[in-house]
Amino acid sequence: MHVILVSDFLAKIRRWFSNLNPWYFISKMMLRFNAREAALKYLERALRRQPERKELHIEAGELYLHKGQLEEAEWHIRKVNTTLRPGQFIKWLEETLTKDPGTMFNHKSTVLLTLGNWYLEKGDPAKALHFYQCMPPKYRMSAEVLNNQGLCLLQLNRVSEALNCFKQAARLSSSPEIKFNLGLTYSKLGSYEEALKAYETAKRDGFTSTELLCNMGFTLFHLGQYDKAIVCYEEARKKEPLEVIILSDLAACYRKVGRYNEAVSCYEEALRKAPRDATIYNNYALCLDALAKHKEALIHYERAIELDPDNVVYQLNRASSLAELGKCQEAMAVCNQLLELNPANRLAWEMKAYLQVKLGKSKEAVDSYNRSLGLTG
Repeated sequence: MHVILVSDFLAKIRRWFSNLNPWYFISKMMLRFNAREAALKYLERALRRQPERKELHIEAGELYLHKGQLEEAEWHIRKVNTTLRPGQFIKWLEETLTKDPGTMFNHKSTVLLTLGNWYLEKGDPAKALHFYQCMPPKYRMSAEVLNNQGLCLLQLNRVSEALNCFKQAARLSSSPEIKFNLGLTYSKLGSYEEALKAYETAKRDGFTSTELLCNMGFTLFHLGQYDKAIVCYEEARKKEPLEVIILSDLAACYRKVGRYNEAVSCYEEALRKAPRDATIYNNYALCLDALAKHKEALIHYERAIELDPDNVVYQLNRASSLAELGKCQEAMAVCNQLLELNPANRLAWEMKAYLQVKLGKSKEAVDSYNRSLGLTG
């Protein structure tokens, strides 16, 4: 009897069916609909069934990269590249792009976005911007990447370019975070009315962070709307009652509307948190001067000067306080000292003119005042 041989076709079919992984196919289907979260969920199930399949680890790593979860991405990539050492993942990603970006990842843009985001978070906007700008136009011009490019440009003080990026991003997305960044940029350009519009839109759309409230307050302050600025800073203070910048800026608003005691209270609280902040000492002393507490004010001006001895404004404020205490000659000595250092110091000439009037030296005062205006000298 002859042996009947069976074609190996059936064996191939069996192997093919054994390699089928329904979770992987569902994952691929989810990706077609751009449902990455669902795709990753099913891909993880597929890996539990076939943990040895390297291509599944690569796809999972790429999806985690897109989410910005680098530790999870690295874990999967290390299943494929066992020589990858801890702490070298970012460097390896850069080398992968440089040497042969097509050998592992399906989408180069995912890796570029990851590197851009990583460097932006680490405080290297120039390098982050490089990776964003290396992305293909289709991805580089998305709302997310335009927004991130804007943040890089803002940090690099390329403010007009940042504004252009944020404007384009805002046309593509209704994200309140983008509106907030647009407001920051307008504010940096001194366009406070446009900044306020952007902040108000962001707030109306649900963005109510302390940072937004503070920046709205700052903008309203520069628009001279001090009462509205106070509302913003008081709301911010409820969220972060001991934040020095909030206390200091709120105090500045109180001072503008003549609420000096409240301003003093804020400055005192701020100084407990920041006892070496020269600006707060100076501003605190200004409020004390407004309350006619000149001796106390003088102490704090001197503390501000001790911390920042080259600050001309602090020294002139001290001179003004000395004059209020009737110590005009001491105040005059301060002005003369400043003018020796810089004869073109108009603020010092203006203060000198004021002191000369108080001392009854009208003719000299006229000359000093003209010098403060740059008319003589």
